[in-house]
Amino acid sequence: VLGLLRGAAGHGALVAPTPRNAVDRALPVDQRTPADATWRCANASADERCDTGQAAYWYSQGCAIGCPSCDSINGRKQEDLCGSGMVSTNDAARSVNLNATPGSDLDIYKHNPWRSPGDAPIVDVCGLAGGTPWPQNVSEWGNFVTTPYLRHADIPWRRGRGDAA
Repeated sequence: VLGLLRGAAGHGALVAPTPRNAVDRALPVDQRTPADATWRCANASADERCDTGQAAYWYSQGCAIGCPSCDSINGRKQEDLCGSGMVSTNDAARSVNLNATPGSDLDIYKHNPWRSPGDAPIVDVCGLAGGTPWPQNVSEWGNFVTTPYLRHADIPWRRGRGDAA
C-alpha cells in the first residue's frame, strides 16, 4: 500500500500534482491577477508546472484550537480566539519559535491548528476563495480576482463546481 502513495510539494497550496482548486489556471495571467498588483501573478512562475492559478488564495482563517467555529477575521492573531482555554496537545509539531517553553506566554503559536490536529474547526475542506465568507477587506484576506469560474468568498462545490474543490 505504501508504494502507491505519491509525493506532494507545496506551501499554502499544493503545487504538484496540480490542485483541483486551480480552476482558473487556464486563463491569461492578467485576468487572474489584481489590477493594482506589483507582481504578474502570485501563484505563477517561469516554470509552467508551478502555475496553480489562484489556488494559494483558498484557505480558512481565524480557526483556533478548541473553538466551535472559525471567525474568518483573525488570520494571524495568536491567542485563544474563543476563550476555550485549550492549548497545544502536540508539542512535537513545533517547527518555529523552538526556544519558547511549550505552553508559555512566549509560545505564541500554542493556539494554532497545526499544534493540535483535529481540535480546530474549518470553514470548508477546500477553504474559501480569498479566505473570508464575504468580499470585504478584513485582516489577512486574499485578493482573489473574480473570474468566469469563481469570485471572492466562493466555495466551489456550493456553486455546483465540484471539480474545483
